[in-house]
Amino acid sequence: MAGIFGLLVSSGQIQLWHVYLLAFFQGVVNAIDQLVRQAFAVELVTKADRGNAIALNSIMFNLSRIIGPALAGILIGPFGIATVLWINAGSFLAVIIGLFRMDSARFPIPTKQHGTALAELREGLTYAVRTPEVLLVLLLVGAIGTFGYNFSVILSLIGGFVLKTDAASYGGLGAALGAGSLAAARTTAYFRSVTTRRLLLAAGVFSLLLGTVALTTNYLLAAGLLFTLGYAGILFTTSASTLLQLHVPDELRGRVTSLYLLLFMGSTPIGGLLVGASAHAWGVPVALLLCAGLCLLGVGGSLLYQQHSGEKLRELRT
Repeated sequence: MAGIFGLLVSSGQIQLWHVYLLAFFQGVVNAIDQLVRQAFAVELVTKADRGNAIALNSIMFNLSRIIGPALAGILIGPFGIATVLWINAGSFLAVIIGLFRMDSARFPIPTKQHGTALAELREGLTYAVRTPEVLLVLLLVGAIGTFGYNFSVILSLIGGFVLKTDAASYGGLGAALGAGSLAAARTTAYFRSVTTRRLLLAAGVFSLLLGTVALTTNYLLAAGLLFTLGYAGILFTTSASTLLQLHVPDELRGRVTSLYLLLFMGSTPIGGLLVGASAHAWGVPVALLLCAGLCLLGVGGSLLYQQHSGEKLRELRT
């Protein structure tokens, strides 16, 4: 998909329907690729290193969603869109080489599942709904993933319609977001444990920062806020993914991870459509404030659920 995209742009044949079609097929690829990689990471290490592997995989997964667009924004100015697309396509060679160098004979043999695919999916859904620690993560990811984690749309709106940046300045905004994400990744690497409290705190701070970004018209201030937004975003997503992977048993990891990715990535286009339509109708600041408010609403609802589920557990114990 990346190679075809680069070829169409280089040849000057690109049209809007091409972009839609490529995005559709890329979504199909991602539905398989992202799910397999999330569940596959823990099979590459021993149980003693599982926590570190989950955290590292989560950092790279979430960091790339910010660093990639930020780096592209910086390179588009001096090199052009076509060159950036070809660099993106070429970067997949590293992934392919890495996969071929793996010794598949050393992978653990997965336990054979019994029953239909529908029955297995139902089992994963039932587990997620009945496990408060898992459902809390999914509720937060659903809210933040849908309404807040649309950086490609948000940056475009801020840069193009609020700050009115050129390509170089737009790349600077992406760089600020990416720098904050890198700082968060380094911080997360030193955490010995991940807690639900940190997850909720990161989600709340992320929502408030998103609302603050909506109100600024100063470039330097916006860059500073995007730095902190990137920091909070990576802290939240890394905590969410790590908590989920550690709480879910091995035999259900693939199915629960698919729910996580559906809420985190599959819902993003819905949020993008909402923020785009809202920006067209009421302006960019109102659209971003609306998204920030919906994120905060999700955090508040998750807090209420946590308190309710904690009270139910205490009643069962007594």
